Amino acid sequence: MMVCTMHGKERVMQPLIEKHLHLPSELVANFNTDAFGTFTGEIERAHDPVTTLRMKIKKALEHAGATLGIGNEGSFGPHPQIPFVPADQEIAMMIDLINNLEIVATVTSTNTNFAHAEITSEEELDSFARQVHFPTHGLILKQTNEGKVSYLEKGIANWDRLHEVYNQFKRMEGTVAAETDMRAHMNPTRMQVISEATEQLIKNILSVCPSCHWPGFGPSEVTRGLPCGWCGAPTQRIRAVTSRCKHCDHEEEKAMNETKADPQYCDQCNP
Repeated sequence: MMVCTMHGKERVMQPLIEKHLHLPSELVANFNTDAFGTFTGEIERAHDPVTTLRMKIKKALEHAGATLGIGNEGSFGPHPQIPFVPADQEIAMMIDLINNLEIVATVTSTNTNFAHAEITSEEELDSFARQVHFPTHGLILKQTNEGKVSYLEKGIANWDRLHEVYNQFKRMEGTVAAETDMRAHMNPTRMQVISEATEQLIKNILSVCPSCHWPGFGPSEVTRGLPCGWCGAPTQRIRAVTSRCKHCDHEEEKAMNETKADPQYCDQCNP
């Protein structure tokens, strides 16, 4: 299996593939995934994360002359259910071109140091750096003028270089901003979440359809409407999950263990 990635992700992905899927794995050599978008904005991501990841893997397989590959795409921002709390969403995907098979797993985690701040002094810089676990986690410094980035340096991983770049940018007209370097090889916390997403993908691969034994049998849609525990009105909480086979269309619906929703999720009891 080809590992279609860069920035060191193979360090966590390959051992899991070889241990649980019993497949030899190999990193796609000389393949630049930054062409599909960068966290620092030099190249904008033109598509949603799943589409971007699919394009990355297929292009990498074409580059390597292979047919089976795995890859990862990450996104950072507010947690979808907890607004004001930063989250790391990691998507892992396997593509088998011969069998026209695509299996996906997504993990959304609050275990992230994702942050950014405008910096006006070395004291502020040092405080920000410590909060985001520098220097074990890399930093990016940007010099901006009228909202446009004039200069940036990423991959900063020691205090001397951090202060040197900051003072260089500070002498220029404009503002200086610091942000966490979210590339996997500069961010051990993100690497841990990538590992979790890879583990979930492997579980999805090993989950086979009870009818035709095709891999990747798992949740494909949810049914909301779990009744409120006080008034019985339907809520947005999930009532059941439907799993569907992509090969033979066999499907099974499984009710959630929870039979009543907490009234805090009810529009009637907690408008």
